[in-house]
Amino acid sequence: MKNEYGGINIKKHEMLKNKKQTDPRIENDKSNLISRIVKEDRQVTHISSIRVKAHLYNSKYEQRPGEAIFNMFQLLEEGIETADEELESDPNNIETLYRKMTNLELLERLDEADKVAEDILSLNPKDRRQMMLKADVLSGKGQYNDAVELFKEAEKMKSYADAPLAKVVHHLRYGEHDQALEICNNLLEIEQNPKVYYVRAYIYTVIGNFEQALENINSAINFRDGISSYWNLKGLILENMGYRLEAKGCFMYTKGVDVDNSMAGIHLI
Repeated sequence: MKNEYGGINIKKHEMLKNKKQTDPRIENDKSNLISRIVKEDRQVTHISSIRVKAHLYNSKYEQRPGEAIFNMFQLLEEGIETADEELESDPNNIETLYRKMTNLELLERLDEADKVAEDILSLNPKDRRQMMLKADVLSGKGQYNDAVELFKEAEKMKSYADAPLAKVVHHLRYGEHDQALEICNNLLEIEQNPKVYYVRAYIYTVIGNFEQALENINSAINFRDGISSYWNLKGLILENMGYRLEAKGCFMYTKGVDVDNSMAGIHLI
């Protein structure tokens, strides 16, 4: 079975399907969030166009050891409460609104997220970073040309505030992998950042260049070990290269530090 993210093979699909049907957690009031996460795990990616934004802009969403699905639900709810408190004193802060919008999207509260997105689009960004975040909102609404123009305008500004990975999200959303890779390459020439190595590994995985993907995910892990999403991606890369035992070792490592990790659990069935 292949998915929409570059033909990555999905393992244990039928067993996962049966597990979803019998899992009692699906029946509780958090079922939408759980279904979303399980669905993305089945697609062998936690980098949908929505979740990549959370991963890139909010480091606390990196899946830490022991962070289960329900903890993530609570984390997102708390994130919305914090954003609302900040917006009371600064209602036009694009970065705070963007963070709130992302949380709402992850919680499947899409109507509310759309209203926040409209608020963002009605504002004038104050710096390069805010312009890039607004451009990503335009991109997510399908306004490709407007997003590109705003990205170009942002890149002309001299500012310490920046969000270059917002443009990576935009390119990934429209399947422009070469452009996304170019941005990652430029960023890594400036600073060796594990998050950028991770994103570049993901892009190489999508386009089927597993050797480069493995090299980049190893670099990410060398900089910052213990992040379950890094080890899951490494396991997926090795699995697609035919190294089953090595891949299993990666998923076992993830389960060792995060017993509730659903993606690792699926691949160890």
